[in-house]
Amino acid sequence: MAALGAVGAVSVAVLAALAAWPRPVVATPALALPAAEPVGEPAAVAPARVPVAAAPVVAAVVAVPAPAPAPVPRPHVDKALVSAPDAERLVVTCGEARFEGTRSVRLADFAGGACAVEAWVAGEPRRVPLTLDRVGQWTCAARDGGLSCGP
Repeated sequence: MAALGAVGAVSVAVLAALAAWPRPVVATPALALPAAEPVGEPAAVAPARVPVAAAPVVAAVVAVPAPAPAPVPRPHVDKALVSAPDAERLVVTCGEARFEGTRSVRLADFAGGACAVEAWVAGEPRRVPLTLDRVGQWTCAARDGGLSCGP
């Protein structure tokens, strides 16, 4: 009950504040204006032509990456023979093609060009690049801790 008494006291205070506000102003009636005098026919006026300036042309420069270089075509080789008489194992790799043997390897129907020859001599691997771009026979030999190959 005490809480309701406090609410009632607040309501009375709010109503008293609202009563103290100034009264709204009532608008006075609008004054009547005298009637406008008629004016003659309006003269025909041609619409003014306003020149429109053309918008400047802006060329956009877009950097386009250069196309990837075309892969270098590898020559097709029907057959080749690589031998290494001193080797215990011989592996010839040309691109994705891999050929293995003991003292010799017959290669057939492969993409020639830069190849790699790996021979195991006395248990040690030796590697040398070799270009196989035609039908033929190549012999490899162990020399000075390396490997050399030739036709």
